[in-house]
Amino acid sequence: MTTAGQRTRLSVYALVRDGDLVLLTQIAKAIPGDGLWTLPGGGVDWGEHPIDALHRELYEETGLRGTVHDFLGINSHVFAGQPGADGPALHAVRLVYRVAALGDPTVTEVGGSTVDAAWVSPTRLDELPLENLVDWALKKG
Repeated sequence: MTTAGQRTRLSVYALVRDGDLVLLTQIAKAIPGDGLWTLPGGGVDWGEHPIDALHRELYEETGLRGTVHDFLGINSHVFAGQPGADGPALHAVRLVYRVAALGDPTVTEVGGSTVDAAWVSPTRLDELPLENLVDWALKKG
């Protein structure tokens, strides 16, 4: 049950690797988590199949097309609400898939939630501000 000040969001994300590199996207300003790096992905639209959403989000955020290999799991995280800032509390239900994709990432969606996309080395992972989903997915896959 959702009450005032609470909402649930279903989203899909891709763990994409090329050798020891991992594909990450940076969250845009004015979006909750702005500046953090995360996996490519986002919300499932009403009536949209999660795999279709995964392909759409991967392309919008990285310009890459991918092949879904397997389901890694469900990440469930509650973000506390901050009235006047991020809005109501959010229960993020995130489906994470292992995806194969190659190429140079380029954000294709103008004015979206992503400002950058890059292949990131393990040493650079320690230097970037990461959204908690990245660590969770790397441990799974």
